[in-house]
Amino acid sequence: MKEINTMKKCLHITTMLVVMLALWIFVGGGLNAVQAATLPAPQISCYTKTYNTVTLKWTAIKGAQSYVVYKYSGTEGKFLRVAVVPGGTSTYKVTGLTQGTTYQFMMRAAKTTTGSYLSEKSNILSVTTYKPKTYRITPDSLPTNKTMLRYGYYNNLTRQYYMVRSYMEWFEKCGGGKLIFSPGTYTITNTIFVPSNVTIVFEDGVKIYKGTDTGCGLEASNSLFQLVRPSKGHVAGVYGKYDGEKNITFQGLGSVLIDMKYQDKTNCIQTGHNQNVTITGITFKNVRSGHFVEMDATKNATIENCKFYSIIGDTIREAINLDTPDKVTGGFTAVWSKYDCTADYNVLVDNCTFASMGRSVGTHNYSGGHPHNYITITNNTMTNMYSYGIDMMNWKYATVSGNYIQGSDKAISENRSGILGYGIYDCTIKGNTISLYRWGMLFKPCQGISAAEIAAYSKIYNYFTLANIDDLKTNVCKTDVTDARALLYDKDGTIQKILLPISVQ
Repeated sequence: MKEINTMKKCLHITTMLVVMLALWIFVGGGLNAVQAATLPAPQISCYTKTYNTVTLKWTAIKGAQSYVVYKYSGTEGKFLRVAVVPGGTSTYKVTGLTQGTTYQFMMRAAKTTTGSYLSEKSNILSVTTYKPKTYRITPDSLPTNKTMLRYGYYNNLTRQYYMVRSYMEWFEKCGGGKLIFSPGTYTITNTIFVPSNVTIVFEDGVKIYKGTDTGCGLEASNSLFQLVRPSKGHVAGVYGKYDGEKNITFQGLGSVLIDMKYQDKTNCIQTGHNQNVTITGITFKNVRSGHFVEMDATKNATIENCKFYSIIGDTIREAINLDTPDKVTGGFTAVWSKYDCTADYNVLVDNCTFASMGRSVGTHNYSGGHPHNYITITNNTMTNMYSYGIDMMNWKYATVSGNYIQGSDKAISENRSGILGYGIYDCTIKGNTISLYRWGMLFKPCQGISAAEIAAYSKIYNYFTLANIDDLKTNVCKTDVTDARALLYDKDGTIQKILLPISVQ
């Protein structure tokens, strides 16, 4: 009898639990497939896309606690779940995609925050990511982004700036591209930010002038090109080491001119935290107290077959300045740098012409412990240089050979030398010809000038191997060099004088 009573009690409890569960489901405490289906299916569309991302957008569904995003997998032959998105949002960025590839997406609304109890499927959306392409422009071209035509600063003086800028912004979305400048004259007033994987080709007959008059409240910039993606050009501290833009080429075909029009304290091309940069076949003219190329924290760069003419104002300025992003020295001022003192690495300057400027290639500030490595300067012609021909400061394992370096009466009167070395280490300097200088070559210790530099960085000294010393003796001075010697200042203040071969004029 007790067993029967016990069984009745268990049956009664079980029945009560079943009734309570059914009641809980009935009043909304639980869900089933039929009830979940009362959620309408969302409608999905493409909000934005780039070469490797797609941002999806959908209609908000009342009662949805989350949304489940699916991407079709050809390998699996079905849609796979890629994300569960909170119900309060209506967009989701899918990343890690391949450029120029078509993808299919689908989604469902869900009654729970974990993406369960799903609505019917949404529409299926097909999206093809962008890929790099080639575009050609003329001086009369308009911006590819027609919205720019309505910008407040857009006018006839800024039109070409906005036109070129629009392609760089488009290339950022496409993961790169090629822009061909057709022959003609282009006036660019403001900085063009160049993203990765971009080639800019200037055809024979292209002339680019640095514009200073914008005709509006937009102030003309102090640089022409900066190698940073447009979306980061005004963002502070986004790049360090060599993790910035990569694979950028400026290529001139035939007669190509970039004229900076002597705008004060202006750089033509400014690099920083970049890799794989090439500048070739371009004639640069007319800088005032600036540089044609300001190269900082850049790895694997080539400048070849270019011509650089005329720097005025601060006549000790270099045509190509190798520097480090360092707030102590102030040698680099781009807002997007982390100022981590990264030096240049593997830079080649070959077969270029330099005339009527302070120095051809050089460094005038240093960050202690961060030498520029593997700088190669070969087969260049330098004439009418006002200051040192080449200024090697804090360089390591550099090669300077086969260059013709001619100074000027000013260089002689100011006791300049064809090659100056400050704190260089195991550098090969051979086979250069030097003319119109006070000294053939000069190698001295150096320390910063400002109190901040002196406090931050110790004095730097030169280090020569025996092979380095032998190489120095292969350099030749013309008879117009006042003292055809290489002077090597040691740490203890003594001076080693190496008489260089003399060539008859």
